[in-house]
Amino acid sequence: MNAFKEPINRELLRSLAEFRSDPVVSVFHPTVRATFHEEQNYDRLKTLLARSEPLLAARGLKRDGIDRLLHRARRLIRDEEFWSHRLEGLAVFIAHDLVRYYRVPFAVPELVGVSDAPNIRPLLRAAATEGPFYVLAMSRNLVRMLRATRSRFEEIDLVSAGAPSSLSDALRFDDFSRQMQSHATGRADVRLQTHSQAAARAGRHEWHGHGGGGELLKKQVGRFFGAIDERVCKLLAGERAPLVLAAVDYERDLFRRTTKYPNVIGEGIDGNPDRTTLKELHMAAWPIARSALDAPVRAATVAYLEASSAGDASDDLAEILRAVHEGRVLTLLLREGAEEWGTYHPQTSRVETHGVARSLDTDLLDLAARQSLLHGGDAYVVGSERMPCEGSLAALYRY
Repeated sequence: MNAFKEPINRELLRSLAEFRSDPVVSVFHPTVRATFHEEQNYDRLKTLLARSEPLLAARGLKRDGIDRLLHRARRLIRDEEFWSHRLEGLAVFIAHDLVRYYRVPFAVPELVGVSDAPNIRPLLRAAATEGPFYVLAMSRNLVRMLRATRSRFEEIDLVSAGAPSSLSDALRFDDFSRQMQSHATGRADVRLQTHSQAAARAGRHEWHGHGGGGELLKKQVGRFFGAIDERVCKLLAGERAPLVLAAVDYERDLFRRTTKYPNVIGEGIDGNPDRTTLKELHMAAWPIARSALDAPVRAATVAYLEASSAGDASDDLAEILRAVHEGRVLTLLLREGAEEWGTYHPQTSRVETHGVARSLDTDLLDLAARQSLLHGGDAYVVGSERMPCEGSLAALYRY
């Protein structure tokens, strides 16, 4: 069994879009969190796996072949350890000798699909308005970092990743450290030392610079933030998720001038965050992150309305399917709840749609999303009230 904990972001979605096998079973399971409803989770997964059997038979698999394909996934049904870590949703992808499952921090629609690639459309929400996003809470005494979605958060251990835990920790091996002193409240002339996070939270230390006043301290804090930024950029390499800063305003400004991470949000959480709990940081950061996460959708909607009159956008399914296979789609908007089932032949660009899904049909909206991601474009699921057209999908073209 393969349990995957990496964030459901654009990079993961693209890797799923690249995966090919025949067949691939995609199961989306809206899980029940309450432990006294455990049987509901067992029964629902059992039912969803059973729904895949006639779809597999339609693709030519015999009874023994279906059983071999599904047997590892069926073992999850009564696996107490597996269910003990559940979130609001579950995505399970099954291919020959492979089962991948992803715990999803929001409710997914109940869905079973069989194709030659994973169905990714229910996960697109995770890479847009649900997150993920990051929170970096900084002071000279304490640094903490969270990875979060709308409903969940977890702390990232920056110190284990090589970041200094405090300004004093950063200066221990720095030539500047000889010019610094830490005065404990009510005491004097205590030489620089590394202070524990507990002491920092208790507020027992005040920092003062010598031999250069505020300018020296500013340089030292800049070096401290540079060391933090180096670790943050390494941890977030390849990410496009927004980063919310929690710090006093001048230290947020200093870090923004220092950082090389491109997606630091302009708005932040003001004030010294040392006494703020992780839950409070998450609650304060979410409204800020939500606006940043939604910005690409807002921009795409405005751009679509401007580009459609010039012929640089479309809501025609056949035209869009041809364009995504040619790599011409920059951004794709999919109407939430819409369905388009049928077949598409890339060699001839011929599309056949059916009002109701047939056994060998393809989810054409999912196909469009996968092709957009594979060619470097974006794909978002949006509510009907935000769609800039009447169709099931809208595409903004590169050319």
